[in-house]
Amino acid sequence: MAIVYAVIFVFLILVLIINQKSYWGDNKIITLNFKREITICLVCVGIAYASGHFHKNKASNHINFEIGSLKKTEIEKINSIDKIIAGRWDISAKDNGKIFNNIAIYLIPLSIFFFTGSVKRRLALFFVFSQGYWLTDSLTGLTKGLVNRYRPFAYITHNEIEKLSLRAKEKFFEDIVDYDIQNSFFSGDASLTAFGFMFFAISYSSFYKDSKLKSLIWILAIIGTLLGCYFRALSGKHFPTDVLIGGLVGTAIAFGIIRIHKNASKPIEL
Repeated sequence: MAIVYAVIFVFLILVLIINQKSYWGDNKIITLNFKREITICLVCVGIAYASGHFHKNKASNHINFEIGSLKKTEIEKINSIDKIIAGRWDISAKDNGKIFNNIAIYLIPLSIFFFTGSVKRRLALFFVFSQGYWLTDSLTGLTKGLVNRYRPFAYITHNEIEKLSLRAKEKFFEDIVDYDIQNSFFSGDASLTAFGFMFFAISYSSFYKDSKLKSLIWILAIIGTLLGCYFRALSGKHFPTDVLIGGLVGTAIAFGIIRIHKNASKPIEL
């Protein structure tokens, strides 16, 4: 799959850099460079390949998890902040978290096409978003492949399971049997949610430097990120430190991917 992405990205790079001046004129905010874009794509391919390799090994060595096998002594090893979530399973919080995640990775990239400027200008911004998304997703996957950490819901007891609703039990047993139960660190939903919201806020501020809505956009982006992370932890899918690191990674990539594509003659104003 990584190879397919790479081929598509190379094609888009070639399309976007042809006769760039005739499309952008003097209103460039970000610029594309063939060597730079190829380098970023190759880095993403390398990380994605490594991620797939580690996950394959992790899955092959996975031993079916037994409910209640994590004793009280194991819970005591968790830091005081994360310990609050240990043994939690909340389907409603999981669904609420997905709302913010879907906004960040589906609606936000689509909203880019409603920005002002030529079609090519918006396609270039969408291309940069796709690069950042790919990098965030690949880096998250690589980390999950390298780190073994049980998700919070793995610490649930038999008595607590009996108290769950029928739907919650069904979802619980679906998630407990796969090796993914050891992929708690760090949260991919948090990293991608943070990336999407922060990318939009930065892009909007760049395209509409004089807009009175900039402050509101930033506030909504931060709130959306925080709520997405909050519900992800509350659901029992990730510990607070998982979503904290994930959110910071996604935010850093959002700032970084736009920064390296900015037009040197017209710095991005944040």
